[in-house]
Amino acid sequence: MIVKICLRDIPDIEFRSAFSGEEGIKIAMDFQPDLILLDVMMPGMDGIATLKTLRLLPSLAKTPVIFLTAKAQKNEVEEYFKCGIVDVIVKPFDPNTLAKNVQEIWEKYISNIQGV
Repeated sequence: MIVKICLRDIPDIEFRSAFSGEEGIKIAMDFQPDLILLDVMMPGMDGIATLKTLRLLPSLAKTPVIFLTAKAQKNEVEEYFKCGIVDVIVKPFDPNTLAKNVQEIWEKYISNIQGV
């Protein structure tokens, strides 16, 4: 809920939330998001397993993913990037800057894929 409240400040954003990896996959399949924020620690299927499942779905295989996590040791973050995420936001995050951080990551991602 905190993330949802923080992200409402981003203009022109449609936001969907899920409480588990399984639910998130179902929502993403229907919604076809441009960007996914994914918690590493979730009940049932964790973020890494959820990401791997998303990558098997043709319509979501290239959707950029940002991990939100308190598990941010150097080796853990390196492993996340090997899984194909675009960035990590470490918890606890500052609710006042979360929207700005997400926007900056998105803009950097778009610039990279456009070759700017």
